[in-house]
Amino acid sequence: MDLQHRTRATSSSRLTARRVWWRLHRDLGLSVGLVFVLLGLSGSLLVFYPRLDLWLNPQLQVAPQPGPEQSYQQMLETVQKAYPQCGGSWQLELPLRAEDRAYTARCRRTAAAMSGEFAPQMVTVNPYTLQVLGNRQWGQTVMSWIYDLHLTLLLGTTGTLLLGGIGLLLCLSLVSGFYLWWPRQLAFAKALHFKRGAAAARRNYDLHKLAGVCGLAFTLMLTVTGALLATPQWFKPTIDALSPLARMPMLHSAPAAGRAMLDADTVAGLARAAFPDAELRWLDTPEDAQGVYSLRLWQRGEPSRRFPKTFVWLDAYSGALLATRDARQRSAGDALFAWLHPLHNGEVLGLAGRWLILLAGVLPLPMYVTGFIRWRQKCRAARGR
Repeated sequence: MDLQHRTRATSSSRLTARRVWWRLHRDLGLSVGLVFVLLGLSGSLLVFYPRLDLWLNPQLQVAPQPGPEQSYQQMLETVQKAYPQCGGSWQLELPLRAEDRAYTARCRRTAAAMSGEFAPQMVTVNPYTLQVLGNRQWGQTVMSWIYDLHLTLLLGTTGTLLLGGIGLLLCLSLVSGFYLWWPRQLAFAKALHFKRGAAAARRNYDLHKLAGVCGLAFTLMLTVTGALLATPQWFKPTIDALSPLARMPMLHSAPAAGRAMLDADTVAGLARAAFPDAELRWLDTPEDAQGVYSLRLWQRGEPSRRFPKTFVWLDAYSGALLATRDARQRSAGDALFAWLHPLHNGEVLGLAGRWLILLAGVLPLPMYVTGFIRWRQKCRAARGR
């Protein structure tokens, strides 16, 4: 009798736990599932957003041409004339692909940016002719609008905080779905079977579970990395306590009477000398008379070529090396944050990785639709009892 009683108690406890997990999965799916769909579809578009932006704006493309490109300094002077309202630093991004040689510089001190938004002015220039090909503001182009939708829900800082919380809830939803799917007695073949000849309700359920289980590794990775990217301030104190994170140095140039700032090309040469095998990716001009040059370089082995984590800071007048950050010599915590973005957009696995993330971003749509249909089926069944 005691054995039977314990067996019944265990069975009842499991049933109660399953009901709790099912209700959690249902309520989270219905409440934040639609946001998951929005984030997934917008994220799929953003996987290739630089190329899609060029496809939408073909006038910004510059094919390689014979002869040398103009200097970085000349390009910066060109964009400064195109957007004289910028009173601060310009951030010059070097071309990422050999087949497209256009350079784009960003001015972050815009009217919208001064109110706390990320809304730089983006000026694209032909490096051979110095012709200005585009003068656009972030958020007013199709792809940058989609980017803001994905990152903030178009709600600014409030949106990023919401997305951080929603990301954690989505993680719980995915884990609860996996728990509910986990087969008893490890009958995985049966649990992964799709019954083609079954009733519509059963086929809908099979589609829901297969979309969730087969894509779980990718959707869970996207939600975790997305939450960390949206609200790093929630996680950095804990990570910093376990593995100290690098701090941005507070640096200043030393202006001298009669000495002008060094030009961008000289500074680029000094940065390359500090990391001879690295590829220069970004060059930031000084913010003001006491500002410094900040240069960002990519070293082989870094997960993101577009947004690498190797930095060089130089005095704007003397060219003195003020500080460096070598991405190959970083803490585990810094390595974690360096991998977040290339994991989130698939860059870490090259073109194949980007296509995998694009497909993973589509998965929340069938998961939500089939889940919603199953909920409606259960509601109708409950009313019929």
